[in-house]
Amino acid sequence: MSCWKGQLESYGEFAGWTGPQDLPGVERVADWLEAQFREIGLAPGGVNGTYRQEFPVTVAIESGAGTALAIDGQGLGAEAFRPLAFSSAGGPAVEAEVVAVGYGITATDLGRDDYEGKDVRGKIALVRRFVPSDLSAKGTDVERKHSDLRAKAWAAREHGAVGLLVVDLPEIASGEEMPAEAPLPALSTADLGDAGLVVAAIRRAEGTPLFAGGKTARIAVELTRRTESAVNLVGVLRAGAPQKFAGATLVGAHYDHLGLGGAGSLEPDSTLPHNGADDNASGTAALLEAARTLVPKQAELRRDVWFVAFSGEESGVLGSTAFTRTPPAGLQLGDLVAMVNMDMVGRLRDNRLQILGGDSSEGWSEIVEPACERAKLLCTLGGDGYGPSDHSPFYAAGAPVLHLFSGTHTD
Repeated sequence: MSCWKGQLESYGEFAGWTGPQDLPGVERVADWLEAQFREIGLAPGGVNGTYRQEFPVTVAIESGAGTALAIDGQGLGAEAFRPLAFSSAGGPAVEAEVVAVGYGITATDLGRDDYEGKDVRGKIALVRRFVPSDLSAKGTDVERKHSDLRAKAWAAREHGAVGLLVVDLPEIASGEEMPAEAPLPALSTADLGDAGLVVAAIRRAEGTPLFAGGKTARIAVELTRRTESAVNLVGVLRAGAPQKFAGATLVGAHYDHLGLGGAGSLEPDSTLPHNGADDNASGTAALLEAARTLVPKQAELRRDVWFVAFSGEESGVLGSTAFTRTPPAGLQLGDLVAMVNMDMVGRLRDNRLQILGGDSSEGWSEIVEPACERAKLLCTLGGDGYGPSDHSPFYAAGAPVLHLFSGTHTD
């Protein structure tokens, strides 16, 4: 079961949904939400007069027959290396000198630059996986940030490298025992993208001699992807006031969750259902309640309001990205005066609400602060419009955004 399809099947049952029981959870929720949009009285805002906007989701990725790695002209067996999902793929093979650059970390805040004195322009950078012990001792956040293989790839690209090889070969003190080697990284749909250079992880036995220098590598990467369709649910409430304002407002929330876990969860090794009551059934419920509140006031509305339930957020804001790249007919992104995103709003504590994106428009403070005061909420307003939720693609497209968020918790 893929990440986006691994939703908890009982989500719809809690809401009284009695539709088909053989559908994966996320599809059942989409059907239920569509019925809710229709019952509330929203007009269809999706494709061809429907509430739906489909978009492709990569559910599997595999190394193709054209993937190959050779050192000084000697080809390696498939078991000795593995391309990474964010590698450039499908282009001509890259052949260049291999240059070792430690752990491949450039961090001015830590006073560390493994590329100092190394010229990797037009060459293949060779880096150690994970982080050195001195950085590991600085805490989980530092360790996670600088162990990220995508970060190592971006650093290599920024320094002019045309390829990257990664080896699990930690630096150890004299007399210290070498730790066991970690398995080669899996080809994961959570790591999709194009880092701008070819990237592969190589087994320790074959990678260790490269650190001595004087070697040339030839890397070719071919990746094949299998996709399935996911769907955003889109409804619109047309302004009914005689004198209307220009533009439109969009209210959004994502309805997918982590399903059976994975790399993005608090228990990445667990295969039990990861319930999404707060992330993000709470935002989806709030989306529906906002629509129910506004529909009876349609005659007073002076600006159209679009309501969108996004899918694919947990897999990398896929649904909201697809929406901004191909907006439904009748909506121009340049006409959006605001995008309000609700993601995890179900754990309000001490009446404190975080409202992110406050710096995305100079007018937000004079709107948000009085509203919070009327609702007797202690709001923290600030920050730009970027962040790991569905408001980010809209901010990148030029729209002012807000992200309502009641905080993290161990559930």
